[in-house]
Amino acid sequence: MKKIVKIVAIVVAVVLVAAFVAPMLLRGKIAQIVKREANEMLDARVDFEKLDICLLRHFPHASVELEGLTVVCAAPFEGDTLASVGRISVVVDLMSLFGDSGYEVTKLLVDKAHLHARKLADGSVNWDVMKPSDEPAEEKEPAEADEPSAFRLRMRDVRLSEAVVRYKDDSTGMRAGVDPLDLRLSGDLSGERSDFDLRLEAHRLSYAAGGVALLRDADLTADVTLDADLKNKRFTFSDNRLILNAIALSLDGWVALADDRTEMDVRVNSSKVEFRDVLSLVPAFYTRDFENLTASGQLTLDAWAKGVL
Repeated sequence: MKKIVKIVAIVVAVVLVAAFVAPMLLRGKIAQIVKREANEMLDARVDFEKLDICLLRHFPHASVELEGLTVVCAAPFEGDTLASVGRISVVVDLMSLFGDSGYEVTKLLVDKAHLHARKLADGSVNWDVMKPSDEPAEEKEPAEADEPSAFRLRMRDVRLSEAVVRYKDDSTGMRAGVDPLDLRLSGDLSGERSDFDLRLEAHRLSYAAGGVALLRDADLTADVTLDADLKNKRFTFSDNRLILNAIALSLDGWVALADDRTEMDVRVNSSKVEFRDVLSLVPAFYTRDFENLTASGQLTLDAWAKGVL
């Protein structure tokens, strides 16, 4: 019995040492492979400062952390940074790597992501960075096409923190942005149907169209529960609350996505809105001559969108 205990102890010690040492020895080589493969797949320059792999921090899960990621565009956006991320952390269930039911990603954390999307007047966009494949698409047998993917994304904790998003469309003169954006999402993408819980906080929201500022430095918070029928691409809202500046809104209804259209039946309403809260949405540029304006009174708001887009 003592020999068995001793052997087990030695095996466990060797496994722990290997789990600690192997990532350290392979980290540099894996980082080089990741950079090479990413740059071969994308028509952009991909780089990062550090890649860290750990098998013990979240045991029995493995974690991968990427720091200082940058994606720099090629022509006609030569030198423009499409995206930069301070840190990306992914946690994978180790046991799922040895089974045949698919790989399970349990956590995804993205910190200080900056995304700058742009569309030129000729229709060119800077996010179209995937290189076209030289290999013709293979036709799959019906039975093979219906087989589920081996990749399963079970989101127990997905967080986006302190993100900055900018969009500029030279063809229409539209501008939009948010700084910062915080998002937390939980759900299960591995099944045909799932409930998603979403918590969002967006600050300094701005939107301009045709050179006219329609929204500037607004704040938005949202608590959304979404019933996602992933098989039929139908998403139903329930028990949702949105707050835009001081205006509280409720959202319910559904949206269904098809190949060439979007069907919807969405309703937004607010039982009581203070008139001064509505004025808070007007960009300061238009109210600078009305600093002494006093507003009072209440109104109700109901809106709906129903049909096919």
